[in-house]
Amino acid sequence: MTTSLTIASPRPEPDEPAPALNGSVNKVSKEEVLEILNDKDTRFSTTPDGVMQYAEFMHLAGTIKQKPAVWSDMFIAAMKGRNGS
Repeated sequence: MTTSLTIASPRPEPDEPAPALNGSVNKVSKEEVLEILNDKDTRFSTTPDGVMQYAEFMHLAGTIKQKPAVWSDMFIAAMKGRNGS
């Protein structure tokens, strides 16, 4: 017996925030969400970007004792081939 599971949901219209935002405890207006999503400086990626800057800050602040040598030290091995930072 073979079972497959497909999870799909209709893609919302560009001017409609995702349904998950409707029940959010954060009361962010639709206009604010659209402004963030449409901002030219907003990027979405599955590759971490800028985590070494954050790790450096955490190290200087004493939050972490040992600073990672490279960004991929903080993630699973499958991420090592990506161009993160």
